[in-house]
Amino acid sequence: MLSTNHQRNIPTVLLSDFTHENVNEAFGLHQEFKKSGLLEKWIKRARTIEILIEEKAKLTKLQDKLLIYGKAWNVQELKERFIAPITEMVDFYDFQLKYGAFSDRTVEATIHNTRVIGKVDWIVASGQYQPKQPFLFLNSHTHDSNKGVDPVGQILSTLYVAKVLNQTPVKPSLFNPNPRIFNSIPLYGVYVIGSLWYFVRLDDDQYYISPAYDATYTEELHNIFRMLKAQKSMVEDII
Repeated sequence: MLSTNHQRNIPTVLLSDFTHENVNEAFGLHQEFKKSGLLEKWIKRARTIEILIEEKAKLTKLQDKLLIYGKAWNVQELKERFIAPITEMVDFYDFQLKYGAFSDRTVEATIHNTRVIGKVDWIVASGQYQPKQPFLFLNSHTHDSNKGVDPVGQILSTLYVAKVLNQTPVKPSLFNPNPRIFNSIPLYGVYVIGSLWYFVRLDDDQYYISPAYDATYTEELHNIFRMLKAQKSMVEDII
């Protein structure tokens, strides 16, 4: 679990409780609407990525499944049959650099005397076996099974919790005698609703949400893959 020290006898709010409106009010966030703004570095890096022939073939097979079965998938099926194969193709792991991808992990922080906690579908973070400091988050949804969860509110609150976690001092310990601190790194997120992928960047109190990338269209699916591969190289630049 990624967490800060906190007091137990304080109010608790779940990440899934946040909406696009109240997350702005809770954390003083402001949305940037210029396309060339906060995601510019990520998009530019993605444009330089070449997709191999064998990668295109795998993406085509996944897209065929999405087109045939996607509208009937629940969230778990969407993760297992489409999203996970794509992220595994990108291969967000490096044992020597000590970072990796983790699924279904809890993040928690105390903010304004309130405990904010919740599970994240997928996360890239430093750490070989357990996530330590986070770099990228991904949450999955379907159009008919959000169960009242606001995808934007959830990803933005998750990114803000990550910001708090990354700014929390890490004291040396027996098991981590020389902790590495990434307290000023950019924070990125992705939320997926069915076939639609949205890329998010939080910088201080400003954030940008990309237009939808629709994975049912081949060129947009390739762009999704390029964005993920670009993010991997950006994580490695940080580490």
